[in-house]
Amino acid sequence: MKAQKDFIDYENYQPFRDKLMREYGINPDENTSLGLAAYSIANQLGGYYGPRLIDAALQEYKAQGKPLPSGEELADKLLNERARLNSDEKLAYFPNATDKEKNSLIRRFAEEKSSIFANKEKVLNPDSIPLRRFR
Repeated sequence: MKAQKDFIDYENYQPFRDKLMREYGINPDENTSLGLAAYSIANQLGGYYGPRLIDAALQEYKAQGKPLPSGEELADKLLNERARLNSDEKLAYFPNATDKEKNSLIRRFAEEKSSIFANKEKVLNPDSIPLRRFR
């Protein structure tokens, strides 16, 4: 199990974390809600699509030169972007999901978001994050 977590950290979370730090100066490990959101999104979308979600979630701030959100506000922006629907009502990051799968993902995203913000006062420990897979 440790090897699997190390692989996920290296292949998925590290590129997501590195992009936040390098391009935005934000360390997700400094805020529990943001750290949990980042770990979940990176695990679900991988090291390629996960970092692209960051740009999409923050494009309005970059384009308008607004100060970037931090902590819980940034976690909320990232989680909302992950659950975003395209104009064709498909999930932007899961476009091939059937309607049944889409509805299941939307429920799961809402439950996970609630859980992340309910645990905001706890110390971030990625080892305790349940790795549920979407099938």
